[in-house]
Amino acid sequence: MVRSLVLITNNPAFFSLHQEGLELVKLDGTAYDVVVAGRDRVHQGWTLLNHPLYGNFRPYHQPFRTMLLRAPERPEDFALDSDSLSLVERAAEVYLSCSDRWLTPETSPKSMYDDCSVLDYDLMKETLVKEGVKI
Repeated sequence: MVRSLVLITNNPAFFSLHQEGLELVKLDGTAYDVVVAGRDRVHQGWTLLNHPLYGNFRPYHQPFRTMLLRAPERPEDFALDSDSLSLVERAAEVYLSCSDRWLTPETSPKSMYDDCSVLDYDLMKETLVKEGVKI
């Protein structure tokens, strides 16, 4: 069984994923919106389980982003994970540094949309399986 995880994504390829112990947050927005939602969870004591800039794609190359986070073991033991915070804050800075060139799901050329979705899905697959998520 999966422990308390949250998958935050703007990628429709994940929208039908349902599993006990996994909260799915479907965002109808930009990859930056995913990073911000992930940062909000980190501020609540959640731990980031994948690098927010995985795949080495700049924000103007990939319209989809997916983040997997784990809940604190016990809410009363809340502690901010400094590594998670550093990674997600840096990712937000990278996105903001090129906000005028973001590739979003709405602005993606039709010819790229499906390929970008599959790429995001494939890059997350190993992390999800490692954490016990059945995909």
